Amino acid sequence: MAALFLFSLSPLLSGVPSRMRKAIWLLCWVSFNVLAQPQEGRLREGYAAFERGDGIETLKLLGPLADDGDKYAQFAVAETLLFNRSLRSDKPRDYARAFALHRQAAEQDIPGSQTRVGTAYYYGDAVPQDFAMARLWFERAAQNGHPAGQTNLAVMLADGIGGPRDPDRAVTLLIDALPRGEANTLNTLANAYARGAGMPLDYAKAQNLYREAALLGHAIAMDNLGLLYRDGLGIEANAQTARLWFERSAALSEPRALTNLGLLYLKGQGVERDTKKAGDYFRMAAQRSHADAEYNLGLMFLYGNGHEVDHDIGTRWMALAAAHGHELAQGYMVVLADSRHAAQEDRKMLQGYANRLGALGSAQAKRLIAELFDGGRFAPRNPGEAKRWFVLAAHAGDSAAAERLRKFD
Repeated sequence: MAALFLFSLSPLLSGVPSRMRKAIWLLCWVSFNVLAQPQEGRLREGYAAFERGDGIETLKLLGPLADDGDKYAQFAVAETLLFNRSLRSDKPRDYARAFALHRQAAEQDIPGSQTRVGTAYYYGDAVPQDFAMARLWFERAAQNGHPAGQTNLAVMLADGIGGPRDPDRAVTLLIDALPRGEANTLNTLANAYARGAGMPLDYAKAQNLYREAALLGHAIAMDNLGLLYRDGLGIEANAQTARLWFERSAALSEPRALTNLGLLYLKGQGVERDTKKAGDYFRMAAQRSHADAEYNLGLMFLYGNGHEVDHDIGTRWMALAAAHGHELAQGYMVVLADSRHAAQEDRKMLQGYANRLGALGSAQAKRLIAELFDGGRFAPRNPGEAKRWFVLAAHAGDSAAAERLRKFD
């Protein structure tokens, strides 16, 4: 269920119904006491332009105030630079200036900006990626009662990203944020119930929360709800209902849902088996650099599932998935990197993948490598390497690997 616990940092208003926007804007901006300042007229007009999505007028009215240090103007201008679609489409987003303004507003205790700064550090947008700094800024936003900041901090606490794990506090933050929160808070709390992280495993509560978030337009929650139906977790398995939720999520371009739809068509679950459709969905997700989709495309070409075997193309997809952190794809590349189908850069990665998987990889990944070396399908059979990896897998608790070792004795 770890795959359900996702880190989603969507724009603050993405998928939020209009009836909720006023409350969220107030949370972002904290207070309109600034209107008592001398520039209140310009600030009022600027925020009115901001609310109606007029980016050009927002920058015209609030840009000078932001440059003069007004924290509320800094927030609005930064958001406009990042997300406003009324600006010239041929002009790239100014991430550097947006981050600088959000940072200045964050230092002046604007919680929406503190969350944005944390997001920038988490993803490495406009600044070097730094999980510890992301966690620090989410902490500051959470202390100011910002629901998105609380939610993002909870995710980092639950998985131990940027600091020690603290699932109990993660749950406390999510429950506190829930009354003032949004779809991402609902989805993240549902993840905690589905995973049993910081609270007892409860698929029924997870389902209800996923559904509530999905009805608010949260694409990842739709996908997660589909997974519960597909796998029959706390609910009767229903591949057709799973497909409907995956399709709703995929319509919002969620790559996980595109991949899950591909798997349904590949296996013929709830639909007639169709390898062409499966490949099409995998490609759409792979275009968004989704490692699971790249891995599945690699398997289709390596094993000729739905079309001719093509080890060159299969290896290319596996290399991409491995580069994007897919553990099983890295396992394939440990074997494929020595084959004639691998590029020179793949061979350079071989030792790094082998060292990481040998020390930190799952038992499943280690057994996969052992079976690939033992099978000799993609590289010459290597019983010595096969035995070494079966030993590593057995030591990691894989009973099947321990059973396979008997033939080497």
